[in-house]
Order: sequence, then structure tokens, then C-alpha cells
Amino acid sequence: MPLPGSRLGFEAAGSVEQVGPGVVGFEPGEAVSIVSDQEMSSHGVYADRLNVPAAALVPRPADMDAVTGAAVWTSYLTAYGALVEVGQVNAGDAVAITAASSSVGLAAVQIANHLGAVPIAVTRTATKSAHLLQAGAAHVIARDTDDLVDRVHAVTGQPSEPSRTACLRKTTPSIMSSWVASSGK
Repeated sequence: MPLPGSRLGFEAAGSVEQVGPGVVGFEPGEAVSIVSDQEMSSHGVYADRLNVPAAALVPRPADMDAVTGAAVWTSYLTAYGALVEVGQVNAGDAVAITAASSSVGLAAVQIANHLGAVPIAVTRTATKSAHLLQAGAAHVIARDTDDLVDRVHAVTGQPSEPSRTACLRKTTPSIMSSWVASSGK
């Protein structure tokens, strides 16, 4: 009986049970995470056992559990795509990161630092400020106590650029469409 046309799951981690002929770089028993570029609708990974191409595997550190190994890369690739692929962030750029205390936000703070940019973490409450500073944010703007626009201007020393903001709001959907189209998905 054929399987339905859709599968579930994109994130997975586990250990290698067997390697196929010609596969190098992985051994049985090795802890791995799946970082797949395959279409989830035809290659879902929610299963007790599965067969995936070696190119979709990355070694998982021995001290990282499988749940973390399955989930951690998604946040970082999402943040990377937004900052590097779409935003083209460079060293010295100030980057306002909304929802900064989320998994993607925290990844964006770390990636911004890696790029030499200045991460400005935006969060809903001041109670998250210390955690965000410890995570690497250069500045924190708490929406419950700070005016977002005023604080961004104070932190960056830059005057408002309403035309650029309007341009970004207008072009972001088309940028995202182009990015998705160029990935072939």
C-alpha cells in the first residue's frame, strides 16, 4: 500500500545504525543531527528509524542530547537567513532584533556578534534584560519601559529614516519571495 503524499517532520537527531556503500565520514554508533535540504513533504523524519543521505547529517557533540541536537540548527539557520542572506548585515551595522529572547532571537544575537554587528535586543519586558545582555546583546530595549524608536535612535546615534523603513516594509515580502524562489522550494 503506498504511503500518503505528505510526510511529517524536518528536525531529527539520533545515532548512526549503519552506513551504506561508499559512505565516508560516519560510523555506526556516532551521534548525529539531520540538517536536511530535502522537501519535508516527501522526506519527513518523524520516525523511530529512517534512512537519510549522508549529506543531510552533521556530527552531534557527545554532550548534546538528541532533543537539542534536533532543534538547535533550525533557530540558527532561520536567523542566518534573515541577517546574512536577506539583510546582508555587515560588521559595524546596528541590528534591532525583535523577539530577542526567543530561540531565533538569541541565535540572531550570537550571529550578529559573530559578524561584528551591534545586536540591539528588543523584548517585551525589562525582566529579560539581564539574560539578553548575558547572551551577548550590546543593548536591550524593553517595550514595557522604553519607546522603541527613541531608544533605537539613542543607541545608534542615527536620526530617523522613515523612507528606508517604508521601503523595507514594502520590499520585504518580495525579498522573501525571491529568496524562497531562489532556493528552489
